[in-house]
Amino acid sequence: IVMLVKRGNPKGLQTLADLAQPDLRIGVTEPKASTLGKLSEELFRETGQWDAIAKNIPVKHDTAHTLIQSMEAGGKLDVVLVYEANIRHLRGRFDAVPLQLKRALAVQNVAASKTTPYPHLAKRLMEPLTSQTSRRRFEQLGFNWEANGQ
Repeated sequence: IVMLVKRGNPKGLQTLADLAQPDLRIGVTEPKASTLGKLSEELFRETGQWDAIAKNIPVKHDTAHTLIQSMEAGGKLDVVLVYEANIRHLRGRFDAVPLQLKRALAVQNVAASKTTPYPHLAKRLMEPLTSQTSRRRFEQLGFNWEANGQ
């Protein structure tokens, strides 16, 4: 997760705690509709400044894409929290402030129920997902590859 800010970072945002400063306008995704929103909210709470940060959140959208569009429209928001992969196409138009927190990573787990009538389901899914072709596509889209140390 990164903080997407206006070019030059005029508010000087460097950490999540900076999001508690008065009169800041923050955009996030809706925690009930988005893993990104849920992770963002949890990170805010971990700063111990949830109440101050929450006051600065006038916008909650369902997707990171919509948040980015709000930033592109200009004037409404000072910062949005999105995944780094969401903003690869914006290089040079905005600045991204990476969060140095271990929990600012989204991990996608894959599993099948122990009681499934299809015990090889997850394994069959993972074979094409972990192929070199899949890895190349995944990385081209801006994601990092960390599948069992591969």
